[in-house]
Amino acid sequence: MAEVMLPQVVRHQYAPGPLSVYALFSRRPLTVLQVEEWVEQRHGEPPAHFPFGDASLQRANVKVE
Repeated sequence: MAEVMLPQVVRHQYAPGPLSVYALFSRRPLTVLQVEEWVEQRHGEPPAHFPFGDASLQRANVKVE
């Protein structure tokens, strides 16, 4: 796999308006399945807490134009 910048390989078509982008940081490896299962359990609600010990969650609010 070639090393490329993320914006060169990931593209999304979002509707104009507000968008919240979340980033989960952890000192221990998490699988995609672990994170996806946790997100699915939240049903779109903001997270009150998360079961990943030392992990931290960051949110950036942006506007899609």
